[in-house]
Amino acid sequence: MPTEMTDRVKQNAQQDESAVTAVRGGDAERYRELVERHERRVYAVAWSRLGDAALAEEATQEAFIRAYRRLWLLGDGAKFSGWVSTIARRVAIN
Repeated sequence: MPTEMTDRVKQNAQQDESAVTAVRGGDAERYRELVERHERRVYAVAWSRLGDAALAEEATQEAFIRAYRRLWLLGDGAKFSGWVSTIARRVAIN
């Protein structure tokens, strides 16, 4: 992986960790950062399972709602991206 890409991945992980920590500390507005940074990926995961734009949008919303409600379960905030994508995959399957 090129250095530039590696640096970007690390920076995104650090930003996720910071936002997750802030949300856990009571700053619910910081959750918007996480949604904005990951909504395209989460939607893509849902769409790949469902093949329908409207259903994928619903699954995306549900995934972020579930992630917010269960944020305390996420051990490492830097892993938010993979975690919310997994939630989206499970929502889409169900």
